[in-house]
Amino acid sequence: MSETCRIQWCDAKGNATPDNNIAVGRVRRPARVVQIAGRSVPVEASQWFPICADHAAQLQEPNILEQWEFEPLHPNATPGV
Repeated sequence: MSETCRIQWCDAKGNATPDNNIAVGRVRRPARVVQIAGRSVPVEASQWFPICADHAAQLQEPNILEQWEFEPLHPNATPGV
């Protein structure tokens, strides 16, 4: 059985928009250091989430992909494919 997408963008009213599309890869937020009140605070990487082609295509928008790590479920898959 194939995994389905678990990404839920929010609509204009703040409601989650889930889907049942088949996942083509996985995404997560990488570990990083953020500045809070002048201090460096390490943040752990998130868990991996299955992502469909439609949501993966949105990772190509400016300043989005560098905030996420994409790992294809199939060797030749890329975000948006």
